[in-house]
Amino acid sequence: MSETRIFGYVNEKKDIGGIVFLEVVPDTDLKIVTVVAKKNFSKDAWKTAKKAKLGAAIKVSGIFPEKAVSRKGVELLAKEIEIISNPVDVLPVDPSGKTEILFDTRLEYRYFLLRTLKERAIFKIRAKALKFAREFFEERGFLEVHTPKIVGAGAEGGATLFTLDYFGRKAFLAQSPQLYKQMLMAGIPRVYEITPYFRAEKFHTTRHLNECWGIDCEIAFIDSQEDVMRVLEDLVHYILSKVSKECVKELEILNVKLN
Repeated sequence: MSETRIFGYVNEKKDIGGIVFLEVVPDTDLKIVTVVAKKNFSKDAWKTAKKAKLGAAIKVSGIFPEKAVSRKGVELLAKEIEIISNPVDVLPVDPSGKTEILFDTRLEYRYFLLRTLKERAIFKIRAKALKFAREFFEERGFLEVHTPKIVGAGAEGGATLFTLDYFGRKAFLAQSPQLYKQMLMAGIPRVYEITPYFRAEKFHTTRHLNECWGIDCEIAFIDSQEDVMRVLEDLVHYILSKVSKECVKELEILNVKLN
């Protein structure tokens, strides 16, 4: 049996007297750890487990019994439990993610929901996708650049710009790095940028955002637009294929299949 220590948040709790079960989302993994606090194994850990509330931040030292696997992950037999922070009131949302939560409530208590496995999985997949995008471009000789986001004029029409006061002068949030990419082509033949965009348009769909992130690239020497299309198609294929192989656990949590 190996001894270990974990930090995490209590998502669910079951108290059956002499044994307390705490389902904990650890700080380093996407696997639920069921902390088992037994009165006849460690009375102090058992007493502390009984005091832990849903959402509590805890530190647990214990052992992983051989072949002890819970239905959600692994079991950790607690030797010591420390409550780092215990909620004063009942949580406004279900930390386990089982209960349906209204959209407005999700926004108001976003910081609680970031503890759920689904939210963590989304952030991990996004981080991996950006990593793979950089791999793709660097393997093909592209240089990563970062262009200004406060600009004096629009690059693709002025009707969709957010305006702001720049020390007494009128300025805008960039809705595209197009102008700067074209300038860069005068000396650097292949560039890419992972960047935010700001577009002041009143969209009528749920798939358009006024602030979003995009992957942009520019190539100086090509034979036709087919060269650019080929790069973009290969980029999408590269990212999806890598994510499907390296984010298996995250995709399972989200119940998503990439074909």
